[in-house]
Amino acid sequence: MQLKKYLISVAVVGGLIAASVAAYAYYTKTPRYLQKQLIVNSLNDPDSAEFRGVFQSSANKNTWCGEVNARNRMGGMTGFTRYIVRLPDGFEESTMANRDLLELLQLTGDVRIEPMDRSSNPSSDSMVFSSSWRIYCG
Repeated sequence: MQLKKYLISVAVVGGLIAASVAAYAYYTKTPRYLQKQLIVNSLNDPDSAEFRGVFQSSANKNTWCGEVNARNRMGGMTGFTRYIVRLPDGFEESTMANRDLLELLQLTGDVRIEPMDRSSNPSSDSMVFSSSWRIYCG
């Protein structure tokens, strides 16, 4: 009787672990996860990244918009900055290994982070970003 309970417990725990691994493997290949990874890979301190307001563009299903805050080279937080990530056209969840998939997306995806131009006379990069934000992110 005791052995039967033990075997049932082991089977249940094993099933939960397998389900968790499968769910994680699926999640790490979703566009929502991958767009964040592309942003994180472009930061000076990837471990400090904080995201807010992340959403899929209504203008283009392969485009994601949001804000990211991370540490700069001096160790201070930069403040939340808008970003746009455009995954390649036709991109769907992939069966590729995560590392290979991220490398491919870094080559073919489009990552734009708002320039840190806070002057009263914005640069052309800042104006281009603002225009893209209006088009894709509303």
